[in-house]
Amino acid sequence: MSFLVEMDRDRYPADALGSFDGSKFDPGSRTAIFGAGRAMMWLSQLAYETANPEKISGAGGILPAWGLAQRLLIDNPPDNALPLKTACAVVAGGRGATLVAFAGTDPLKINDWITDFDAFPSTTGIHTGFAKAVDRIWSRLRAAIASPPAAERAVFFTGHSLGGALAIVAAERAMRELGVQATAIFTFGSPRPGDARFATAFPPALGNSTFRFVHGTDLVATVGPSFVGFRHVGNFIHCASGGRFDAATPVLPHGNDMPEFFESGLKSVVVVLGRAFDGQLLSPVGQGALGAFFGVLPQQIRDHIPPSYFAALAA
Repeated sequence: MSFLVEMDRDRYPADALGSFDGSKFDPGSRTAIFGAGRAMMWLSQLAYETANPEKISGAGGILPAWGLAQRLLIDNPPDNALPLKTACAVVAGGRGATLVAFAGTDPLKINDWITDFDAFPSTTGIHTGFAKAVDRIWSRLRAAIASPPAAERAVFFTGHSLGGALAIVAAERAMRELGVQATAIFTFGSPRPGDARFATAFPPALGNSTFRFVHGTDLVATVGPSFVGFRHVGNFIHCASGGRFDAATPVLPHGNDMPEFFESGLKSVVVVLGRAFDGQLLSPVGQGALGAFFGVLPQQIRDHIPPSYFAALAA
């Protein structure tokens, strides 16, 4: 992964996961959903660090600081010639759960762009690029989640951006092929993972325990566009640009296909005009020079990047 998506080690606090305990997660509790959401966003960010195994699980590593043990690390270096469609993932155990986190798109990796744009639905309705990426790592992932330790039987899948779609595809495959039902799936700015065939066949038990966080006018959450047949799955949780996910944030049930491509684009224009009026047009997103760079991005991309989700989750 590149400097655009990685994070300095000292920005991963030891208490990032809070009091998260997967064995006690209640999908019907708003408090549990938003608390787990903050924890899962941190794990989604960690999946961007797969090129740095020592940073993840070495002495002074992030996983040990979080009370977790690494079960599997899958990296996909940008100089790989073949295969170009694959995925980066971290599987960890502890805190009463097995946790599977997928990395999203690194703008500097051609591998990820090829996965994203291989968008024709497969024979089962899954976005072809996403299906192939999960397939390339499936034998290793299957071994890590098929028979978790008794203390880690709760299984969570998560990811930001592309990683969110891969989490959904992998969770559905785990249930279909292994009989492993995810306790919950948390995605952040995920694209639509497939077409209406996939959405219709998606098990209700998974749909009701999938929590799809979307911040503001996030462009990626609007693709592939519904007007060409793609569909979202899971509960839709949305906050305004620069807003917060909190106790007042609606959780719309499985089957909701928002946000819409064109509507989101129009809203982004309104947001930009409001920021310009308030003198915040080029306000940074995050720290340092990189935060300043993020501040000049188009609104729909600005709303998509991990720092915006961390702010919205008060993480």
